[in-house]
Amino acid sequence: MSRVQTGIVMFKYKDEEIDWPGVFIRGDDAFMFVNALKTVLNTINDDELSVTLKYYKNTYETLIHLLESSNINNENHKKDKIQFVEAKNV
Repeated sequence: MSRVQTGIVMFKYKDEEIDWPGVFIRGDDAFMFVNALKTVLNTINDDELSVTLKYYKNTYETLIHLLESSNINNENHKKDKIQFVEAKNV
């Protein structure tokens, strides 16, 4: 069985219902995205941010927090928030 790679994932349930497509990001890829996002946010001075970027800054920070939560060594890692999915047909 191969591992699910970073990319688009759709779930098919036992009753044959198919869920909306979503994005799966492997932990090692998440680490790379976190570093890239933090670098961009840290190199931009708040005074230089456009109104649009200021509006979305909290969204970027929320995304960083979410991506960091995939690191099992991170204090934000909450095992009770993990959704376990049985891997079949992978």
